[in-house]
Amino acid sequence: YGVEEYIVNGVNGLTIERNSNSLAHAFSKVLKMSRDDRQRIGFQAQLDVRRYSTDAFLKNWKNQIY
Repeated sequence: YGVEEYIVNGVNGLTIERNSNSLAHAFSKVLKMSRDDRQRIGFQAQLDVRRYSTDAFLKNWKNQIY
């Protein structure tokens, strides 16, 4: 698995090709975003990461066993 399994481009982060030009383009894109858009993406990322916490994993795992 890679980050692409968890990131929804433009919703909770940005996905890029694995090269320096794509990284530079993504930085440029972030700098051009409004503050509201950056905050929206950051907030959504914080919500989404909770789905992959240890507690969430264990709860899901226990639900599948029992």
